Amino acid sequence: MASLLPLPHWIVGAIIAGALSGTYLGLRWVLGAPCWEPQVGLTGRARIGLVVSLLIGYVAWADRYLILSMFRDLQKMGLRDPQIDLRRDETPALYAPLEVVHRSRVAGGLGALIGLGLLFWIMDRLSLSVRAVLEQPTDVWLAVATLLLFWMIARSAYFTFRSARLPDHIARGFEIDLMALDRLQPFGRIALRGALVWIVGVSFASMIFLSPELRPEIGGLPLLPIFGVTFVIAGIALALPVRGIQQRVHRMKLAECQKVDAELRRVRDASLGGDAVSQERLAGLLAYRKHVEDLPEWPFDTSTRTRFTLYLCIPLVSWFGGAFVERLVSSVLD
Repeated sequence: MASLLPLPHWIVGAIIAGALSGTYLGLRWVLGAPCWEPQVGLTGRARIGLVVSLLIGYVAWADRYLILSMFRDLQKMGLRDPQIDLRRDETPALYAPLEVVHRSRVAGGLGALIGLGLLFWIMDRLSLSVRAVLEQPTDVWLAVATLLLFWMIARSAYFTFRSARLPDHIARGFEIDLMALDRLQPFGRIALRGALVWIVGVSFASMIFLSPELRPEIGGLPLLPIFGVTFVIAGIALALPVRGIQQRVHRMKLAECQKVDAELRRVRDASLGGDAVSQERLAGLLAYRKHVEDLPEWPFDTSTRTRFTLYLCIPLVSWFGGAFVERLVSSVLD
């Protein structure tokens, strides 16, 4: 559905999140369920609905963004047809074999089952019965949206594992030159981008704990393992695309150092005999060997690592910032 709209992927994600949020709040307004309390602000259920809507829109944006961005990086490296214009047709990048689609749906079904189990666990901790939830259309909406979210997250995890292996597979036939390692940096950007998307998603999802009902010590305990799994997925998304590249660069550095060592032994013997040319060559070989040893094995440049570190602060800022704002508002109202 997101691909059918002729709009940038971030606008599509915002439209989906806005439509779902408006639908939920409108449903609560029609049924007379409160969305705002003077002393509290947004009610707990309203906050949950907004966060779930935001996450669904975010996942819809993130999947498309990662695939298209990786395809463009591979185009720049000459590993994909540079004549393909994704602004006119995104099909070449978004296409997946039918077998892959079926597997992703199986993963989505497992994710929905996990979401269902978590819903029952949360209901048990909040002492809510299934009948009580089914009698409230707004709670039914929340339950359905949550299952949809877990369906999408599980499919995204599957595609993350699949697409993260693709750069590593492509890189096996990619010629690596130790004196031109900057050509490998797009692989590092692909890896960091995939990890950051999951980390930023966690920062958004952490806002769910602002709801009094879903504080970790009350009803939100079942959600903590999900956050842990998400960080594991982010780590896998970071390592998989560049694992093979790092190993190849490491082996090439060892092989190059062995060649230099063999030449060093020959030149050393000549320089000890008083050969001036060999003495100059010895200094050059030692400097070259030191240069090879210091070459980075991971395809991450300084600017990319800096951006990644800054993005890692997003969850901390969102958690501490949300807690600070909530405490400030509470103190003002009290």
